[in-house]
Amino acid sequence: TEDADVAEELCLTYPWLEEIYREMAAYSLNPEEVLGMFSDALREMDRNTVKYMVEQQQKTIQDQAAKLEEKDLLLSQQAKEIEQLKRMLGKNNMLHEDA
Repeated sequence: TEDADVAEELCLTYPWLEEIYREMAAYSLNPEEVLGMFSDALREMDRNTVKYMVEQQQKTIQDQAAKLEEKDLLLSQQAKEIEQLKRMLGKNNMLHEDA
């Protein structure tokens, strides 16, 4: 509230508000300090946002790396199966040629 009577009544009812009210009144006398605090808060939010975005990118990269690893393993297994099939076909061709 901006009404001094209401503020006084609130402080009498809730004594812990008095310190907060005094602090807020001091800020109204020194708006540059409030702007500085606001700037500090924005700077911290920017840092936190950047940190969050980096963490999300790292998670995405890790997830993609895991998927690539799975696909590499699958391709390797398929290559082995193809080689086995080629060998089996080669043996079958040799048997038919001998016959």
